[in-house]
Amino acid sequence: MFFRKKKEKQKNNLVEQPLHYWEESSYLVVPYKDEELTKDVIINRLNSLGNILIQGFAEPSDTKPGRIVFKYQSVNYEVNYYLDDFSLPTDSFYNINNEFKENEILKIYECNKAITIFMDFTDNYRKEYQVQLLVANTLVSDLCVVLDESAEKILHPKYVSMVANSKNLPICDDLYTIQAIVEGDEVWLHTHGLSRFGISELEIINSTKELYNNHYNIISTLVTHLMDKGISEDNKYVVGFVNDSDLLVVSLLPWTEGLKYYENHDMGGIKDREKEHNSKTSIIFTYASENDIDNNIISKLEIFNDKWSTEPIYFITTEETRRMSLLAKERFNYVLSAYKNPENSVLIKIGVDTDIKDKEHMWFELLDVMEDNKLKLKLISEPYNVSNLHEGDICEYDLSFITDWIIYTKNCSIGPDKAYLLD
Repeated sequence: MFFRKKKEKQKNNLVEQPLHYWEESSYLVVPYKDEELTKDVIINRLNSLGNILIQGFAEPSDTKPGRIVFKYQSVNYEVNYYLDDFSLPTDSFYNINNEFKENEILKIYECNKAITIFMDFTDNYRKEYQVQLLVANTLVSDLCVVLDESAEKILHPKYVSMVANSKNLPICDDLYTIQAIVEGDEVWLHTHGLSRFGISELEIINSTKELYNNHYNIISTLVTHLMDKGISEDNKYVVGFVNDSDLLVVSLLPWTEGLKYYENHDMGGIKDREKEHNSKTSIIFTYASENDIDNNIISKLEIFNDKWSTEPIYFITTEETRRMSLLAKERFNYVLSAYKNPENSVLIKIGVDTDIKDKEHMWFELLDVMEDNKLKLKLISEPYNVSNLHEGDICEYDLSFITDWIIYTKNCSIGPDKAYLLD
């Protein structure tokens, strides 16, 4: 379990190691206090969901985890679990973020037990992850936190409830994390949580404080392509434009091959591979020109360091855009409440038909919500491929055009994935 000391592996050089247990399967740790999760309690709480049929149940033993087989919404699922003592170590890499209030943090530290729920994912992993969160949300009566061990992140109980009970599947960013290790001006970006979906973890070595947000978006965009379209046969992924002229095409190398381009590099180098980041993980490279693309000549991302525009374009998949749009509409009631507060401002992303058939997704400032939730909006930047729209134009759109939104409060910015913070 995450709060046990993870077994150290032998030191290796450029040799890919087997996956850790939390990389092979999806592991959620659910702490609780002074509660007995007996067989009857677990079955009764799952039955309270309705539309569920428990088909098999085995309690955990000294040698085997517990096992629950059930049909939910006409689909078969299997989760495994075990029970153990719990304490949250002060040196844990699960940093409790500012989403938690002081009294909520105290509740976490008061937990003395935990149920670990783990399952193997199939191709339907979005729904399976949602169901795994639903089980976690149901089994513990006073949920105070869920620890996603596979993605190395802490989940607020309101977030868990929101995703578990949503009519729509979670977006890509909900399924993994991108961590940044910083030393001086240098940044090493790497993911956690992708391998449980059968996808390689991703890395960018030798990023900078100035550019890490662009590199973060490269990883985020690439994940949508890998999840929605699968692995490319030619190992080339078109993820956007660095500027008006430089197309951003990336390629992946296993870390054992990619590190050869970073000889004598400290952060993300050999020393950082001795215990972790040494299984299924790939370093992202790019191409300097169309000729290099045609001839498979890869380069490090640093070749674009001085070429980034202030507003680069990223090509998120149509499938991911649709999921984001569904969530933005499902949780639009938060916008309706927030925009009435003069201390808040709201941006709305709208998908607009372009001169080249595809839609361009642009940000507008919300000026007013009129009858039938029709939106009065002001375009905040110049479009690339919409000739009849310009920065500063006032437009009206209905909810069907929304693909995303951001609420800016005096303390933070909140999108549909963080809407629970406004409850």
